[in-house]
Amino acid sequence: MKIAVLSGSIPIGRSRMDEVASALLRELAVRGHDAESFRIPFDPTPDLGMIHTILAARRLRVANVDRIICLDFPAYCIPHPNKIIWLLQNLRQAYDSADTPYPAIPDTKVGRSIRESVLRADGDALAEASLVVTGTLDLRSSISKFHGRSAEVLRVPPIVRSAISIERGSFVLCSGPVRRINRQHLLVEAINQCQTPVRLIISGFEESRAESGPLREAIRRNGVPGRIEWISEPYDELERTTLMSSALAGAWVSHADPQGETFALESFRFSKPMITCSDSGGIAELVVNGASGWVTAPASIELAKVMDEAYMDRERTANMGLQAHAHAQSLEQNWDEVIERLIR
Repeated sequence: MKIAVLSGSIPIGRSRMDEVASALLRELAVRGHDAESFRIPFDPTPDLGMIHTILAARRLRVANVDRIICLDFPAYCIPHPNKIIWLLQNLRQAYDSADTPYPAIPDTKVGRSIRESVLRADGDALAEASLVVTGTLDLRSSISKFHGRSAEVLRVPPIVRSAISIERGSFVLCSGPVRRINRQHLLVEAINQCQTPVRLIISGFEESRAESGPLREAIRRNGVPGRIEWISEPYDELERTTLMSSALAGAWVSHADPQGETFALESFRFSKPMITCSDSGGIAELVVNGASGWVTAPASIELAKVMDEAYMDRERTANMGLQAHAHAQSLEQNWDEVIERLIR
């Protein structure tokens, strides 16, 4: 079968979506399919340009393929008679109401127009798809709530080679794009309140100076020399595996971001417990407090307490990591299952 794998892309940089698209392409080719991937460039800034992005995607045509598999916005807006949406990421700014703590789209006439345009485009894309599956529980709930569309959850299988890791470093690892709503600044503030020498490594691509502002300001105000590191540039699989293997624990403190489930499972696969917040969405249901990680209030002082706890009681932290690894294995789907579902 001739298949095109489509994903959105922010120019200059490599995101997790690029990794998933590459892995999916490889797995399709291994199974005898003629597959190519296409990255659709777009600016994630939620302004009027977003409407032009939607219109441009709607005008694109992918010829000479039997099926397209779309992973995220704006790729899934592209029409095709046999379109499969494996929804791994939408334009979440449009789904956050204006009264959230970190609204990316203002509650103005223009802001409401942008939000309505994105929601309408998403609804049209979902309606015309032959199949819709989601990568997380949060995304499944989102399309059910906003679009009345049901979908099964099809999680991304492991991309980075992982294994039970008994190595315990002295740092907590927070991976993921740097955005205001992802609240990496809370972890920086927490480090300044920790009673132990636990360190923090933030590994995340900077989407814009505006979005990274709170993190930069927190580092300026609270930065403790030698205890906070921000890796803002893309890094390769070996570096990523090394970081995950040697971390003390993982952390995801975003406000209700569906990507949290994905990062939690990746941390679990390396037998690392996860630190998260009670308002972080589906990840707070995935992490069992006191067993596979810590679920705490979204406050720096509370995060500091659990980071100290993870550092001081290494044996308990290691045991929690083993429970996390077992939990990940119970939820894991393999590439055979994923490919079979997407090309059925």
